[in-house]
Amino acid sequence: MRFSKILVVDNDPDFLMIMQRNLKGLGYANITAEDSPVKAAAFFDRGRDFDLAFIDMTMPEIDGLSLLGMVRQISP
Repeated sequence: MRFSKILVVDNDPDFLMIMQRNLKGLGYANITAEDSPVKAAAFFDRGRDFDLAFIDMTMPEIDGLSLLGMVRQISP
């Protein structure tokens, strides 16, 4: 299965850059990278959807499990 829309959420900009580069190298083109879990949650509030999400578990503001719970309520 090919994932056409991928979300990467991590507060480390270097990690986001590495993930984007590696995913693009694997042939994935539609990658959204966000360093704020609050902004990432807002994507789902606005109706955006993703096929796959990589979420950092230890972030300020909202931890990864809390973000996942919010996403699952909006977009199971």
